[in-house]
Amino acid sequence: RFDPYDNAVAAIYLARRGRLEDSQRILDAFKGLLYPAGQQKVELVHSAYSSEGQVLDWSVDTGNNAWVGMAFAHHAAASGSACYAAVSRDILRAIVSQVGCSDHLGGFMGRMPRGIGNYRATEHN
Repeated sequence: RFDPYDNAVAAIYLARRGRLEDSQRILDAFKGLLYPAGQQKVELVHSAYSSEGQVLDWSVDTGNNAWVGMAFAHHAAASGSACYAAVSRDILRAIVSQVGCSDHLGGFMGRMPRGIGNYRATEHN
């Protein structure tokens, strides 16, 4: 079982330690999940995958995706790669457009899909 949060934190650690090839291997795997079949629009990642890339947990947690976006940003800063910075921005745009709460409290939902109303949780944000 592979969880996006765990792999994102590992990629950040590796980028911060200058192990950019190792960080890039993790992030390149994420790119295949974020842009399936080479599409241009990012799809937020699900909560868990098998080693073959099959979805094990179909929920989409905002926090997991935020950490993935931060991992791309850290790698871009360490490597100077505009491509990885662009992925980070794509993830941020997707989060804002897909899980932003439009009520008076603002913020973001913790998980998709959601039922009626806005679901917020510190665990998933």
